[in-house]
Amino acid sequence: MKIPVAIALLFLIFAAGFAGCDKLAAREEDLVDPRNDTTDTGSPAIDVEPDPDTATKPSTDTGDAATADTPESSDDTSAQAACGDGAVVVPEECDDGNHVLSDACPDGPEGTCRAATCGDGFVAEGSEACDGNAAPNATCDDACALLCAAGFADCNQAPSDGCEAELASAPEHCSVCGHGCGGAECISGYCQPILMWFGFSEGESTASNSLAINGNYVYYTGSYEDWPAFDPLYSLWTLSRLPKTATDITGTGNSFWSSQSKAWRLRFDDTHAYWLDSVDEVEPPWPGLADARALKHMSTDRTGSAIDFDVKATGVFDFVVDDEHVYWSHPDSKTIVRIDKTTRVHEAFVEGLDGPRTLAQDADYLYYLDWSEADSTVRLWRAAKAGGTAPQLLAETTGLPSSFYLGLDQIIVDEDTLFWLNPRHAQGTGPTGLVAAIVSVPLGGGPIEVVKVFSYIHGAGFDIDDEYVYWSTPEWVDAGRSSGVISRIARDGSGESVVISEATAWSFSGSCSSSVCPHLDWYHGFPSPRGIAVDEQFVYWLDEYSSVLRVAK
Repeated sequence: MKIPVAIALLFLIFAAGFAGCDKLAAREEDLVDPRNDTTDTGSPAIDVEPDPDTATKPSTDTGDAATADTPESSDDTSAQAACGDGAVVVPEECDDGNHVLSDACPDGPEGTCRAATCGDGFVAEGSEACDGNAAPNATCDDACALLCAAGFADCNQAPSDGCEAELASAPEHCSVCGHGCGGAECISGYCQPILMWFGFSEGESTASNSLAINGNYVYYTGSYEDWPAFDPLYSLWTLSRLPKTATDITGTGNSFWSSQSKAWRLRFDDTHAYWLDSVDEVEPPWPGLADARALKHMSTDRTGSAIDFDVKATGVFDFVVDDEHVYWSHPDSKTIVRIDKTTRVHEAFVEGLDGPRTLAQDADYLYYLDWSEADSTVRLWRAAKAGGTAPQLLAETTGLPSSFYLGLDQIIVDEDTLFWLNPRHAQGTGPTGLVAAIVSVPLGGGPIEVVKVFSYIHGAGFDIDDEYVYWSTPEWVDAGRSSGVISRIARDGSGESVVISEATAWSFSGSCSSSVCPHLDWYHGFPSPRGIAVDEQFVYWLDEYSSVLRVAK
């Protein structure tokens, strides 16, 4: 039977299609996982969709072909945990993946991947100073804090070097962290004073009166005649100045003004230094009054020479200077006088007083002490510079029944408080028989608050800054020997006073030539510190031999 041509052609096309499928299957054969090949190799592969059952179930074939390409899986997930891989897997509590052992999650090959705690052996930054590790001059307590050995402190707050500062000798941390000595040594917990000018020389026994800071200089007066060292007002004085950074103990070129008279009570305005100039010597005990001849002034840039600002200063006790006027107290006339700096015209500013003495000022008020011999009372007043109102009584205190030592009161005024060193606070047992007190008084009036009480020696001085009151305590040990300390206390008198610098008993005999004095290694203390002044970093003072020193605050 003959097959029609059309049917033959259809048959050939159909056969060619099967052959193409076989070739395609052959090409895909290498791509098909044998474990998923469920087709009958003897039949044409028409339906190649995977069986749902076999596609979703793991193979049970344990042959090598199966295990070579499939990741191992286990219900025991801890077997895959790696501390530091960034994945938190039981039993890990954390895993930040940064391999840092000092943060909140110590991780990495040596880490724990547990929250940082004291006792884990890692020092947690910001919360622990140590954690069982050894540290220089320290031990680690149960709270992971450093316990410094006696006399040491962790001043740089760096746990790695433990308690690095030895407070008895560290010049940047002398006695307490942060107390630097300004270039001086720290010995036994005290910053050593820096000798700026050595005032003692052969055959001289001198005293000191005034010391003040103006700009970059320390101005001071000193005497060069044999007068008792306890007499701070009378002798032959010279007015000198030194740069605040001076360490030249020969003092070459430090004279500001010199005369065969007595310069004392230093004051300044923007351009000039002012001082009282006295001539006649008055045998002590004195009535709290020097025989002033004139008020002198001189430009602080050292141009020109010293001239008399006013020659009518006989009997003047104290004075202050502002931009327009000079005010001075005159006990004999019981008056405070005001002088116009331009015209030199005098006028009575406050009259009818008992005995005006020490003065101080701020921009708006003049403050003054008035001593009444009748009732042995010292009254503290203030008067408005602009006038128009009666003087205001701020405080009063009953002193000893004598004007002796009235010349040694000191007053300092700041923004809201007046501080007053009163040498006659009470009867004492020391060389002067006096107990002094530094007291504070609110500028608007109010009760006197005692800041510090101490045994008074002639010439003790004081000053203030924003935090503390500083004072000198001269001491006489015995004939030929003297000593003293510089101390400070909080402005409100709270807490204990702190000795900033301390001298051992000092004595001197024999000559002190310019070739010897610069090398005196025993001058680690100072005899009888007197007037003092402070700036941002140092306390400056005069001793009884007119030497000038400074020590870090």
